[in-house]
Amino acid sequence: MDNKMVIKAEMSPEQATALLALLKSEYRQALTEQWWTDTYRYVAEKDRHTAIVLKNPVMGAQRRLIGALTYSLKTAK
Repeated sequence: MDNKMVIKAEMSPEQATALLALLKSEYRQALTEQWWTDTYRYVAEKDRHTAIVLKNPVMGAQRRLIGALTYSLKTAK
């Protein structure tokens, strides 16, 4: 990524946990919806997740936020 953005946010562990749960839920729903579309029908199952994320920038951002929140919650304890 050549044009990276850095976002800093301060929130309580409760807020971070709630946001993490929401992001995971939305990500799971989006992945399920995309998984069965005709666009990815002929993509091998082992490659389908990656193909979906590469074509959906919101899902890529969600993955990064999920990872950052998970890491922050583990290190904050």
